[in-house]
Amino acid sequence: MIVLVFFSCNRDRQEGPAFGIDVSEYNGDIDWPTVKVQTKTKDPIRFVIIRSSAGVYKDIRYDKNYKEAKENGFIVGSYHYYRPNENSSMQFENFKAALHLAKGDILPVVDIEVASSVQSMESLKNGLRNFISLCEKEYGVKPMIYTKLSMWEDVLQNDFADCKLWVAAYSTQRREEPTVQSAEIHQFTREIRNIPGIPEEYVDGDDARAIERILYNWVFIFCCESVFRFAFF
Repeated sequence: MIVLVFFSCNRDRQEGPAFGIDVSEYNGDIDWPTVKVQTKTKDPIRFVIIRSSAGVYKDIRYDKNYKEAKENGFIVGSYHYYRPNENSSMQFENFKAALHLAKGDILPVVDIEVASSVQSMESLKNGLRNFISLCEKEYGVKPMIYTKLSMWEDVLQNDFADCKLWVAAYSTQRREEPTVQSAEIHQFTREIRNIPGIPEEYVDGDDARAIERILYNWVFIFCCESVFRFAFF
């Protein structure tokens, strides 16, 4: 029996606090080389999280945004907008079919913002658990959850505390709240205006407290013809 172990230790990985943005097809046809050299934002944009899918729909600009953002040196992540009235397994299959994910990318993200109009809150949480379980089985890691501060504290926190959190909270005072302080990413505004290279006037702004804590890395273990995959951070 021959066992080969490959550790995905990235000596050149980015570290520390980082400012970033998140985008979708609604932001228009983004000129990523222009975004790379822009000086409009107070801090340089180091990471970009891009919508890949929503429910059973694929974002029409996702492939281009992912490819060109990476080519221009941004740390890139992808998120799925979870539609609470749609089947969770079908949503995951759509996310998996769309998703690009490589070592050094940001962890996969599931974005859940609203309650369902056709099912109970407990049923909604069961669907989200299923999505998270399928993601962990496929990629070896739980997805990070993006949600509003109120949704997290009132609905999700007790059941999904083992997932990393990206939280939306839009006032200066909210920065000091314990949930925001402990979140991996804080979406602090939806109103960063007129970034060169982005057609849409407004863009979401995000602060990551330690970018290395949310990067996707792998250990590969090969044993005969079987392959076992383990994520580590």
